[in-house]
Amino acid sequence: MGVSIYVDLQGKEVQQGEVTAARRTLVYPVTTAEVSTTEVCSKAGGTLDTVSAGAQAVILDLLCKFEMPVADLDTLGPLAYKLTGATDIVYLYGIEVVSHDPYADVAAILDDTGSSGVHLASIANSAITANSIAADAITNAKIADDAIAAENLATGALTADAFAADAIVAATLATGVLTADAFAADAIVAATLATGAISADAFAANAIVAATLADDCITAAKINTGALTADAFAADAIVAATLATGVLTADAFAADAIVAATLATGAITADAFAANALVAATFAADSLVAATFATGALTADAFAADAIVAATLATGAISADAIAAGAIASTAFAAGAITASAIATDAIGAAELAADAAVEIGAAVWDAVAASHVAAGSISKVLQDGVSAAGVADAVWDELAADHVGALSMGASLGAILTDTGTAGVVVASIGANAITATAIQDDAITAAKLNTGVLTADAFAADAIVAATLATGVLTADAFAADAIVAATFATGAISADAFAANAITATALATDAITATKIAADAISSSELAAAAATEIAAATAGTVDKNRSHVHYAQPS
Repeated sequence: MGVSIYVDLQGKEVQQGEVTAARRTLVYPVTTAEVSTTEVCSKAGGTLDTVSAGAQAVILDLLCKFEMPVADLDTLGPLAYKLTGATDIVYLYGIEVVSHDPYADVAAILDDTGSSGVHLASIANSAITANSIAADAITNAKIADDAIAAENLATGALTADAFAADAIVAATLATGVLTADAFAADAIVAATLATGAISADAFAANAIVAATLADDCITAAKINTGALTADAFAADAIVAATLATGVLTADAFAADAIVAATLATGAITADAFAANALVAATFAADSLVAATFATGALTADAFAADAIVAATLATGAISADAIAAGAIASTAFAAGAITASAIATDAIGAAELAADAAVEIGAAVWDAVAASHVAAGSISKVLQDGVSAAGVADAVWDELAADHVGALSMGASLGAILTDTGTAGVVVASIGANAITATAIQDDAITAAKLNTGVLTADAFAADAIVAATLATGVLTADAFAADAIVAATFATGAISADAFAANAITATALATDAITATKIAADAISSSELAAAAATEIAAATAGTVDKNRSHVHYAQPS
């Protein structure tokens, strides 16, 4: 009696209606070099009794081949054969009739890899998890433009270690891919970013929040000339603790970059300013108000020569409260600075007239030539006409000074004498327009102690009143910024340009371990060019059992 031979062809796929003979050929072992005399088949799990007309041949000793006829491949599903010969009965099973072309699929895989290994034409959604990716498997060359979208990155996924030098360029990032959650604390360092790597479109709305930036990470050297414009700052965005010492230099500010609403109360302290950090163009109109200046903040050294001119001061800008006691000394007045028109009516009274001045006036009265004073009713006329000395004295001293202010009169002479003497104790009730000029004030005469608190208001400063020389070196420092002072809303659209980032600012350490998970990689994001050769080899090894579709698993059943 013959032998029953069972040949397991599990994994053998044949396309429905396959016409290529080589693809329909099965190879199997026998115990006798003979071909079968009858062949039947089972389609899609049916009974094993459908007559088949496949061609057979002995190809080598005890190895035969069977060519499945096209007619047997008309039904999708499992296919089995019983080949009965004079000696052996061979059962071929595990064959699958499929709708796709398995040979074309294998060819595509081999073409994609370029050699050994398997490269998958497509990957199911979420098939690649963090554990699937070997360390350092994803390099810069493996990531296509716009390949990584915001949803592909887990919170804190990008640490500095994840980025190679110059790994991220502008074309790498899709629009809005970088959200605040994508960055771990201190993830981005200077060496991480290549020149021009970060463009405005790379940032999603509110992508950069205060926690994204490490303390003191933005120094003066990181800010390009004119990089900070007024639109870049939200209202009250900058507080005192925000600014590191010397961080704000003059070059960091664009013209009119800082307006009043930009600064929170008390945001800018003296330490916040670098040397010569503030120039005239830095200040927008009305940006400086009285409350901005601390008592004694403006010293003589703070003002450049001729810094304050007549146009600098608004009408009424300098009030009585603004002038400290003893602030105006005699040296403050140039010769002839106080004219008659500068002294108000009745400004000089008895209290303002010193004793020696009165003596001088009296002497002038009595030394006057009598012939020059002959008007009827005048003291001189009375004396000439003959009156008693007592009567004349009483009449002179009883006269009101206000009644004698005519030209060349004694009253007018008295007023002129008081004007000329400049006697201490005289109170100037009002000063004429433009009476005090720049040359009238001695250099360094106005010191910090001379200015009252709140004396300098926004109206006191003319346009461009404060120039670079006005500010001391190092006045704006990093300590001027409060913690978390700069949030996502602080930056206007396009505020951070490529030039704002130093070369290689984002390094591999910016990415945390396991930062890139399966949900962070978009469908079809990883193509053949993204897989390293080692990764393809590993996939090939894992799928070897299903790729080698012609391997047979044979066992024999001896007759009982």
